[in-house]
Amino acid sequence: MTDNFGYSKRDWPSLGQNENERMVCSQLTDTQRQAMQLLGWNCDMWNCFINHYKSFDTVQLEEHGLLGHVDVVRNAWIKPYNQLTEEELTSATRLCFTELMWDYGYIGGS
Repeated sequence: MTDNFGYSKRDWPSLGQNENERMVCSQLTDTQRQAMQLLGWNCDMWNCFINHYKSFDTVQLEEHGLLGHVDVVRNAWIKPYNQLTEEELTSATRLCFTELMWDYGYIGGS
């Protein structure tokens, strides 16, 4: 897995820092998709939990009913998870952010 995605021991726990995490599943190589599937993941899971739809364009976001959620999350990134409003929590959840990912990996990310 580390060879397929270019992770090292140093960057493995750093959520959102690996360039492959910025790609939607369709941009991954066949080898990377096979490795992902060995972990029991599919493209929907990758796009949500790894990429958080960051690489989707406006049309794709609209097709998935996520466009408004992205705007809400972008505006909330400066807050800790426990200070998110109900609307912000709903949007964060729709984009597959957990409290751990939010506070320790992605807060402030883009």
